Amino acid sequence: MRGSTAESRISLCPERQGNGLRRLGSRRLPGIRVRGGGRRAALKWAELIESSGLLELYQQPELDVVSYFPAVEPATLTGIDAASAGILADGMTSPDPVFLSTLKAGHQAFAVRHPKVTGDAGNARVLRSVLMKPESEHHIEHLPARVEQNARSRPSAAQPGN
Repeated sequence: MRGSTAESRISLCPERQGNGLRRLGSRRLPGIRVRGGGRRAALKWAELIESSGLLELYQQPELDVVSYFPAVEPATLTGIDAASAGILADGMTSPDPVFLSTLKAGHQAFAVRHPKVTGDAGNARVLRSVLMKPESEHHIEHLPARVEQNARSRPSAAQPGN
């Protein structure tokens, strides 16, 4: 099975945070390369999200992947799912496009990370950005600002200060 060795799997589960990197140690595996600029950009974006009233960090980035979701009121999986889908679509059709992706987070995984979110569905899409280009580090303020702009335009978005 291609790509299924234990060494090539890196977990995004907080309960195993860092295990993937420890497993890799100083060895280089074919096809796995973490660039410092992308990692630093992901950490910077995570900081920006944590200070935002419009987005919430799904979990701390382990590598160069940032996962987050729009803050919605009421905080429900269905609301988060719909808002994430809307931000994804708005970003792709905007005159200044922002290309994101989504991943489905299951009810239990969400409950562990965000116990205040009402689990009214089996899962919810969260937004995901991969910052693999080294230049991401030098332009990181633009992308989060664009995502926040799209989040602000969503009807169920929680406004900062509320």
